[in-house]
Amino acid sequence: MTETWLQDSNDICLRDAVPSNFAVVDAVRESQPGYGGIVVLYSGLLRCYKVDLPPKTTFEALCTRFKVGCSA
Repeated sequence: MTETWLQDSNDICLRDAVPSNFAVVDAVRESQPGYGGIVVLYSGLLRCYKVDLPPKTTFEALCTRFKVGCSA
C-alpha cells in the first residue's frame, strides 16, 4: 500500500487493517510523518526481513526479503 498517512509504525489504523494470520512491515515518511508512507501486508507463514537502503530524498522506498519456514 502507498500513501498510508501513518504517524508511526504502531498506528491503530494500521493494526486494525491487518487481516488475521497476516503481518505488516512499513516505512513511515521520516521527513513528514502522517503523509505518504509505504506498507506491505504479508502472510504470517512467511518471515520478513527489512533490508536497509541508503537514504532517499526524492522518493520513498521499502525493501524486504521474505523466507518460507523458520530458518534464517
